[in-house]
Amino acid sequence: MRLMEQVWELAQKNWSEGQTIRILGDDGNTQGMKVDPLMLEAEFELSLEVGSVVPYDRERRKAESLEIFNVVAALGLPELALKHLLEAYDVPNAKEILDAIANQPVKPPEKGGGETETVAASETGGGT
Repeated sequence: MRLMEQVWELAQKNWSEGQTIRILGDDGNTQGMKVDPLMLEAEFELSLEVGSVVPYDRERRKAESLEIFNVVAALGLPELALKHLLEAYDVPNAKEILDAIANQPVKPPEKGGGETETVAASETGGGT
């Protein structure tokens, strides 16, 4: 924000009445405009929403969220990253989805899982 204030202060100091400046419109086209004394006295209120004008940031956020989700899901805890993922993709009913998942009964871990058998096989020399 302070940067924009400094840019405007420089413009006020360096523009002169009657000088033509280029203005960029919403459609991406420029047009010439003559500087008048009232323009040089103007003050602006500026508010920025970070990431709102740069589509790359949104896509990067989605990709990073998906990566995090995949890593955490591989650890067996996908619900830890699901909120972040749903927010990154702007899912409108994300809260409802998260509430539904939170209200599901927890499944007990399966006994005799594959990891124990794999460790035992490698300790006995089983394998290749």
